[in-house]
Amino acid sequence: MSNSRPESHLSKGGQPHHRAYLRNNELIIEPIDRTSTNQGSNRENVSVNVSRVHSKSNVDGFEDNLHRASSTGRPNTLRESVFTTHTSAHDTVHVELERVHTRGIVEDFIDPKEEGISPTRDFQTFLGHYTATHTLPLYGLRKYFSEYVAEFFGTMVLITFGNGVNATTTFNTTNLQSGYLTVTIGWGLALTCALYVSLGVSGGHLNPAVSFALALFGRFPYRKLVGYWLAQILGAIVGAANVFGLFHAQFNAYDGGNRQITGPQGTGGIFFTLPQADNSRAQSVFSEILNTALLMAVILGVNDPRMTPAEGYKPIAVGLIVITIGMCTGFVSGYAINPARDFGPRALTAMAGWGKYPFTIYSHYFVIPLFCPFAGAVLGFAFYEFFIVPPEKDNVTVTQTIEGEDGGIEGIDQAGEEEKV
Repeated sequence: MSNSRPESHLSKGGQPHHRAYLRNNELIIEPIDRTSTNQGSNRENVSVNVSRVHSKSNVDGFEDNLHRASSTGRPNTLRESVFTTHTSAHDTVHVELERVHTRGIVEDFIDPKEEGISPTRDFQTFLGHYTATHTLPLYGLRKYFSEYVAEFFGTMVLITFGNGVNATTTFNTTNLQSGYLTVTIGWGLALTCALYVSLGVSGGHLNPAVSFALALFGRFPYRKLVGYWLAQILGAIVGAANVFGLFHAQFNAYDGGNRQITGPQGTGGIFFTLPQADNSRAQSVFSEILNTALLMAVILGVNDPRMTPAEGYKPIAVGLIVITIGMCTGFVSGYAINPARDFGPRALTAMAGWGKYPFTIYSHYFVIPLFCPFAGAVLGFAFYEFFIVPPEKDNVTVTQTIEGEDGGIEGIDQAGEEEKV
């Protein structure tokens, strides 16, 4: 932070009499003893939100505190300890600060709009606090795209590691017996790593079917859905390209530059899923729907508020279900359980020398891992939603009893309604 300080007038009756600024992460409010002129440009906005909890008899306490600073002529430093209280009213004072720069750091004082006090009833004890947000250049743009970038990067990590373990077991022919186990564990760890880099920013969907189910049941805004899908598919394409570039020499040595999907020199399975040779189409459809439903249910269970797990363990738990699916029920169809995981690498191989065959092989098999996970995610979500009831859906009223002024007993529920008991 620069030596200059963002300031603002606090006005009463249209006449500014205080200024506010941040110093050492503290909000300082003091009487105005000088003025300044606006001589610059390159405006930066700083907003400070001051929240205060007060008793019903001290609604105007915060305003009185400011006037005491004016009468003493000393700055009034507002610390968190000042706001500690034990009552039920809550009001918020918003202080808008604005700063204008020149090379000489000339500050421009701009009066903010006055904000009224809006008490909010609540049956919790609050601690007063304030937060300051400094709006930097490009911050708004980065904030808007950060979720999509996180989905792109997380899916890229997933496919880079997942296709990477497929390539490693394909080209390393010295230990074939442990190949499937290595692939299964590798994909679970790949998802865990991908969630660690995306969960805190975007929610770590990394899967168009998961995003769709969340939106369908009101857990995710529809307006973000297409953006998430595009980010996930592009991330999968780039992840597959990473593997193709990293193992390019091994691909050429393995198939002599003649790209094949199946057969002794087939490499299509490195990038996308293929069914077992004796599978029926219905069997593959059932496998993808069932496994995606199981995945969705476990994701909801891990995020259930009643579980209260540490956030850092959620990626591990979801990675374990992928390992479990691979070991137990995924062998039949290759357990794509993610449209982006299968479609993105198929698109890359179609552009990188495999031609149209990634999309036409096995009578256009790609439509099964592309569409069936959507049905599976919806079924898994519906099962969890309607048969394992979340706590917010429970029809329970919590009642606190207090003694009324007339000596009777009154009940106050969480909604603030009073009734005689």
